[in-house]
Amino acid sequence: RPVWWQPFVHRLETPAGKVLVVHLINQPLEEGLTVDAQEPPKVQNLTLTLGAGQKATAAHWITPDGATVELSAKDGKLVLPELSNWAMVVIEQ
Repeated sequence: RPVWWQPFVHRLETPAGKVLVVHLINQPLEEGLTVDAQEPPKVQNLTLTLGAGQKATAAHWITPDGATVELSAKDGKLVLPELSNWAMVVIEQ
């Protein structure tokens, strides 16, 4: 299933270093949002690959309920938990 992410990437410069924030949205099954909209199936086996020469000093997966999972980057790749509707990956560089 497609996952929307490209318009939702933000690079921030902080006194502590660079932070990359990526919002991931599981594409809805139907157009528009309604209270009785059918929930899309969860997306599994997602991998986020960092650009050439980029490294993560820390990375976190954050869900709408505020749950946070620490991620580890291996060979510039982050394996992400399953995506229900929306989640955010915060990568410290």
